Parts: sequence; structure tokens; C-alpha cells
Amino acid sequence: MRVSPLTFLPLLFKSFIKKPPLITSNLSVADFFSPLLGEDRIKSFLSPALRGIYAVNSQQLNMLSIWPEQEGKQYSSFFYFFKSIKKMKAHSYSFRNGMQEFIDAAKNEIGENNIHLNCSKEFTLTTNTIVATDAHSAAELLQERYPLIAKNLAMIDYCPLKSTTLFFSHTQTRFQKTFGLLVGQDEPFHTLGILLNNEIFPHRHKDGGMSCTIISQPDLNEDILKKELSELGVTSRQWQGYKEYSYTKALPIYNQSRYELIKQCHSQMPHQGLMIVGNYVAGISLREIYYTIKTAVEDLA
Repeated sequence: MRVSPLTFLPLLFKSFIKKPPLITSNLSVADFFSPLLGEDRIKSFLSPALRGIYAVNSQQLNMLSIWPEQEGKQYSSFFYFFKSIKKMKAHSYSFRNGMQEFIDAAKNEIGENNIHLNCSKEFTLTTNTIVATDAHSAAELLQERYPLIAKNLAMIDYCPLKSTTLFFSHTQTRFQKTFGLLVGQDEPFHTLGILLNNEIFPHRHKDGGMSCTIISQPDLNEDILKKELSELGVTSRQWQGYKEYSYTKALPIYNQSRYELIKQCHSQMPHQGLMIVGNYVAGISLREIYYTIKTAVEDLA
């Protein structure tokens, strides 16, 4: 979607006549943008966009939990940010064979003897230990040696989700030339969003078929799936089958609690010898996880 700069003029005018709140630890994303966007735009645009990334709406998301570097700032910081990326072109990158390709490459680079996937051996802290699990599993591993860190990690909230991948024998005109679909905050749907795999992984769909992955609330069943897809113009006669997976701890919830708990963990962390990594520590993207690790390694060097 291309947006003209003129679109932002009324919003910019509002930012001058309505004093925006400072970004503090108790400010939600919805509350921060409400004076600028208004409730309707938040529900119809901002919340669906954020739910497509974080699986919860803008009222449940905390500003500093997502953008900790924006503490004490106002709208102007975001306008400067948009200005800085104005000349950048948006790109989407993915591994040809999915995330397993990244895992295999890391294992080959680090060496078979230095990395153990799905390790069943007893956990022991060594000179330099990296814990790369979900927050609750990390809490169990660190309970004996670092009980305060473990207590904080155990209190991080997670969002359960289900992913359902549908397979079609032919490309659906409804799902062409778009990355995916988002569902409005007030829509009575279990579906949060749809990813169109033929656009993300075009090399996997050379036979004319296609697939899409539906991210939904965990209680989505086949009857609900058929009903919601029919409202989007897709009937069950058009798809050949589906695979579904449920995740009790799909994503951490980036709320105020997560921000404060992780902040406490950083203050309790030993200066050297232990590192915890994951999307619950810094940000949700692989890029943010990578930079967290890179910074920590540089500090140790």
C-alpha cells in the first residue's frame, strides 16, 4: 500500500493541537497514538497491523516493551524515524527451506561438538552459558543458581496460538499479489491474519498450486475455519486439505509486565558467564535477537 505524504497532514496538525503523552512504562501503544489517530483508526488500522506481528491488539501492547529506546519521547521521534527511512525500500527476506535452514547453518558454523539441538543432557552452567529457550523453560534451568532471575522469567505472559496451513490445487485470485490479510480488531473472527505462502516462498509453488497459513486463536476448529473463510470468499470445496499446529507459548506478550520483568533480569544478571536470548528478551524479530547476541559477544571480547 502506498500512502501519500498529504495523508499525514491532518494527523500532523492534530499532533500540534493535542498534547501527546510522554512515553513511560505504563503507556500502551493505543493510548500513545489515540490523540493523533483517534479510536476508529486505531481499531481499523493500527491494531490489525500490530496483531499481525504481536498477536494482540494495541491496547495490550506497551510502548516501552516494543520501543524501549523511545522512553520520554513524543510523536516527533516517530516522524524523524519515518523521515530517516523515507528513502529505504521495503523488502521481505525468508530462508528458502524455512527456519530449519538457519538452524542447520548455525550448527555447521559453530560445530557439531559445541551445539546440541533438543539436548536431553542434564543442564549445567559453564564458563560461558547461553540459554536459548522460552522464558518459562529458562526459569526452570536457572532456578537453582539464579532464583531471582528465574522468578521474573516465570512471570512473563505468553499468547497461545494455532497455525493452520491450507493447500489449494490452483492459485486463488482472491489471494494474489499480496503478502497476506489482516482482520480488524472488532471483527468476530478467531482468525487473526492470513499469510500467503506462495508470495513469501514463490519457489515452492511452481506447479500452479498455492498454500496459505492462518494464524488464529487456539480454539479455531474446522467448522469455524470453514465459516470464516467463506466470509472471505473461499469455500472448503476449493482447498485440498490442511495441517494445523497448536502452540501454548507461541509469542511473549509485550506488555508492561514483560518490560519491567526483563529490566529486573538485566539488573540481576551476572556481568559475565551467562546470557539468555529469545524473542522475550529484546524484540520479536530474528534481527533483534541477532543484534542482542552480537552486542553481548562484543562486550565479552
